[in-house]
Amino acid sequence: MLLIPLPLAACAALSGGNSGSTQPQPSIATNGARAVSIDELRKRPLRPPRANSSCPTLPTHEDLHPVLSTGLAPGKPPVGPNYGYGDGPVYLSGQSDFYPGAFDLAIWLVKPPAVGPLLIRGQQVNGSARAAFSRQMDDYGKPFGPAPAQSGTTQSAYGMSIPFYSELDLPSGARPPYWGAYFADTHFDVAGCYFIQVDGTTFSELILIEVPDAARPPA
Repeated sequence: MLLIPLPLAACAALSGGNSGSTQPQPSIATNGARAVSIDELRKRPLRPPRANSSCPTLPTHEDLHPVLSTGLAPGKPPVGPNYGYGDGPVYLSGQSDFYPGAFDLAIWLVKPPAVGPLLIRGQQVNGSARAAFSRQMDDYGKPFGPAPAQSGTTQSAYGMSIPFYSELDLPSGARPPYWGAYFADTHFDVAGCYFIQVDGTTFSELILIEVPDAARPPA
């Protein structure tokens, strides 16, 4: 199910619940050598998980309960997704299913106190296919900020040709006590089990997702 673009919120508040995982992905989040820039984060190599790692077909957390701090419209209560792939502090949300050959609008939820730049890259666990990402999107659904230094490809999205890149660069994380919430499109050429590596200033996290060998169901 494709998430309809929402007004971009640089921060999102936590509203109840905890971060217990319904389908834990053990031993895939580690502390990393401190980095202060995207260029320094790029020096970290990709860390593929074990080939027999379990690849979830549904979000591993359904109890995040983040609420976009700006809400959707004046006079209406703030709402937001309460689920995400990964064990934190960064969660891939906005979609519960991903499919090959298309594009999906995703929300990257960043739990405080994680702060600073974030570098997001992805690859098949048992293959060489890479995940691709658009640039970060503003509240009008338009790319903004500098393009990643990594080379990109062009994919058809929203009825036009959109540049996609082998990484997603986010300039900052959460601002405690608020969550960060950032929008960008994702793209997978082929099916498979993928790991998404998120590198922050003091941590490195792996998020596992299954991209099925199937066409997206009709809306």
